Amino acid sequence: IAMDPGEILNSQHVLRSDRHTPMELRSILQWEVATRLRSVPGVIEVNALGGAARMTLPGQVTVLGPTLDRVACTASTGGTSQSGVAAISPDGRFALVGAGPTQAAMIDLSSGQERFRIELPPRVFNIVAYAPDGASIALGGTSGDIEVFDASTGTRQGSVPITRYPTALQFMDDRLLLVGHRSGIIHVVDVRSRTVEHVVRGVSPHIHQLTLSADGGTLLAL
Repeated sequence: IAMDPGEILNSQHVLRSDRHTPMELRSILQWEVATRLRSVPGVIEVNALGGAARMTLPGQVTVLGPTLDRVACTASTGGTSQSGVAAISPDGRFALVGAGPTQAAMIDLSSGQERFRIELPPRVFNIVAYAPDGASIALGGTSGDIEVFDASTGTRQGSVPITRYPTALQFMDDRLLLVGHRSGIIHVVDVRSRTVEHVVRGVSPHIHQLTLSADGGTLLAL
């Protein structure tokens, strides 16, 4: 549309992939591609259309007691969350929950009070895992990188570059993290050195969940 004194250019582009679902494509488009395009000088607005939109989560956490018949506490995370992460610490004292597009809140489950917030890179995070000792938290999402944080302070410890889109996280012990992928590959990651120790291939045609037995002797890949 031509306007005086300048012009407005309306440009349309299509994001395609044979490795991502419509919801994953929409998340990448909305929270990564569009965010970067908006930072370009001269770009006024970027609209994401199509795909499957991710539902936002309400900005309140409800904690039930052991018998599930009473509410132990509620906590507000101060808005809605597109991150969709939720995890309880191994000792059952704290919970990490999404608190906005680029934040996660650590909640004290005994009081419902927020301890601190973790600042996340501008993309959707939808998988999270606690280390067995409760010292570290790993998060993954629409980017291949795995972000590692100190669970007691929320301090970012670094990231582990993974070339494939992660779909499942499971700690083997306090140091080693299993990262499952839709393609059936598992990366074994050292969260302390933030390096990939080795890659296990041909585990399953697709991996959506990883579960390790309490004794660490059996891994279930779904």
